[in-house]
Amino acid sequence: PLFTSQVIRVEVKKSGLLDYATQNAYECTVYAAGADGTQSQVEVSIFVSDCNDNEPQFSSEVLSTSVSESEDIGHVVFTVEATDADFGTNGEISFQIDDTSGKFQIGEITG
Repeated sequence: PLFTSQVIRVEVKKSGLLDYATQNAYECTVYAAGADGTQSQVEVSIFVSDCNDNEPQFSSEVLSTSVSESEDIGHVVFTVEATDADFGTNGEISFQIDDTSGKFQIGEITG
């Protein structure tokens, strides 16, 4: 053949810490230069995915309340709030209560 094409692959590696919450996308340019001085470039967009690296945080570390024994069943005893700094499904929170008496319940999504 009169003409042959040579394919050379290079790897672009991560060389620093990434944090989706700080910066979720990067732009860079990759250059290729031939032995004769010709060159080409390509613009690359790199998108960072969020990982589940933050645990849910309650609005208070200790909760304490009281309830009268005369309150109706279904009475709201207290409300709990939590947040998660992750994004998307990684930031979703569900709630559970460990109540062996069976006297209290909690909404899985709403607390």
